[in-house]
Amino acid sequence: MVKRFLFFTILFLSFFLSNCKTHEDNSFRNALYLYSVNCVGGSADSCRSACNNKCGVPAGAAVTSDKLYCMNSCQDSCATSCDLSTALLLYLAAKPLK
Repeated sequence: MVKRFLFFTILFLSFFLSNCKTHEDNSFRNALYLYSVNCVGGSADSCRSACNNKCGVPAGAAVTSDKLYCMNSCQDSCATSCDLSTALLLYLAAKPLK
């Protein structure tokens, strides 16, 4: 009985471990995708200026309290999305220099 249990346990573990897929790191590809989707205009300055249209604030006008949250979140998103240093670090981590 113990031998049979041990046999099936080894058989189950070998089947389970042989079906594991290798992990592929997609961090760099995801960072570039987020840059292309979220960084409007391709630079932080153009993204920040697009926040005015997105939030309904005319260019040069003062931001009212009801639009302040929209402007802050949009500009924070631009600062994060348009920062390519994170993508560069992810690329260097995936492909170290020789």
